[in-house]
Amino acid sequence: GPAGPEVLMGQRHAKHRFMPDVMVFPGGRVDADDHRQPAGTELQPATRRMLERRATAGRARAIGIAAVRELFE
Repeated sequence: GPAGPEVLMGQRHAKHRFMPDVMVFPGGRVDADDHRQPAGTELQPATRRMLERRATAGRARAIGIAAVRELFE
């Protein structure tokens, strides 16, 4: 981000049997369908540029779709 690196973490629900209330990194992966899904908006230019340092444009977009899907799941 503008002020430096940003890290996305989530807090597990208190009722989870495994590691309740613990802050964790989101898991997941890019699924094949993530390459074909429509998006409400496209990646912000700065985000797209950062992802495209190590990924193709199509893969960068799929990573964005996967991130949203994983947050929903």
